[in-house]
Order: sequence, then C-alpha cells, then structure tokens
Amino acid sequence: MLITVESQIRQLAHSYLRHGGKQNRKKRVDRLCNACKWIAKTFRITDIRQIGRRQVWEFYAASSTRKEKTLLEYFYSFELLWRLLQRAGEPPRPKNRLAPTNIVD
Repeated sequence: MLITVESQIRQLAHSYLRHGGKQNRKKRVDRLCNACKWIAKTFRITDIRQIGRRQVWEFYAASSTRKEKTLLEYFYSFELLWRLLQRAGEPPRPKNRLAPTNIVD
C-alpha cells in the first residue's frame, strides 16, 4: 500500500496538532499538505524526506503571483516540516519583492 505525502505529514504532525493554539496549527499543517502535494505531483516524490531546498525554491517560483504574506506563511509551514524531519538549518525563505534592489546614496 502506497502512503501519500499528505498522510505522512499528518502522521508526523499528530502530536504538534495536539498542543498549543489549535486553529493556527491546523492551518499551518493544511498549508504544508497543499504545498507538499504540489511538490510531490511536480517532482514525482513519494516520501516527504525527498523534499529539499530545491523543491521549496521551485514551489516559491511557481507561487510568485501570491501575496508576500501568503508566501511567508508557506515558509513557516516549511519550517515546521524541517522541524518534524529534524533537519539542520532552516528552509529557504521566499524572496522579498518589496526589498529595494539598488540603493542609491
């Protein structure tokens, strides 16, 4: 039996959902499931441990039309994934569109 990416995330996040603010945590896990389903479909991934920085960057690139606040919420969801998988460091942050590119003195 093939276990889907979403069910893998929900199994790992079970104890995370049982503690703290319920609504925000549920939204964060739902957002992570949506992003990982897109990644799994695009890259033909069957295990969440196959998701890395490259896949997260591709997700941000495909989601470039979304608002910055939404992309930041996805970053927090990916941060949760990194914590659940006990990975070192943090996932890549989305690029800030409002940051000035050329600063003139």
